[in-house]
Order: sequence, then C-alpha cells, then structure tokens
Amino acid sequence: MSKQPKWEWTQDDECVFPKLNWATTHAPIRKVVDPDRPIILHTHTCGFIGIGKLNQYDSFGTRKLVKFHSPYCSGAKLNSDRYAQDILPIVETLKQWHHLLAAAHDKILIQGNHKYLE
Repeated sequence: MSKQPKWEWTQDDECVFPKLNWATTHAPIRKVVDPDRPIILHTHTCGFIGIGKLNQYDSFGTRKLVKFHSPYCSGAKLNSDRYAQDILPIVETLKQWHHLLAAAHDKILIQGNHKYLE
C-alpha cells in the first residue's frame, strides 16, 4: 500500500482561492432554464464517461450553460456495443432533466459526437 503525500494548504492555494471563489459565485456562470427559449441538449461520449449539457441562448445571443450531468457507465453498460454507449448519455440526460424538458415550448435540439447514431 502506497502512502499518500501529506496535504498542505500552501501560499499558492491561498492566492488562488479568492479568485476561484469569486468565479464560482458570480454571474455569468449558469442561467435558469427558460421554457420559452429553444433548448440545446449536447451530449458527448468518451469511453466509460458520458457528458450531458443543457444550453440556451440568452437575450444577447450568447450560448449559456443551464445544467451539466455526467453519468458514469459501469458493468453491463460498459460492456455494451458502441451504438448503446453512444445513446446512453442521451437517454440518461433526458431522464435527468425530463421535468425541465417537458415544460419546453420549443423543439429540443440534441447535439453530440455520436458517429454510430448518424
């Protein structure tokens, strides 16, 4: 069993922490979902990790992150064929945000890197 190095709060950590704290607590980080605006669901598959992002454009036309989800694949899901691995992040993010997507007044655009689903 290897020993883990002792964790220390260094001067570098002390300098970076206020910037990190400010960046994660001030706008524009995320926006609240607006059912009157089109929703873009972007999913990405990389090995055993799937990533889902729900985006919308704000009033200035800038694409903003609304939600983020990263389902982890294990067991039978990991051993499934490539088609199933590509569709899994889409299904998981649709399940995760069904309550937000059901309220949408516009169509939902699904984007991703899913070559096997084309």
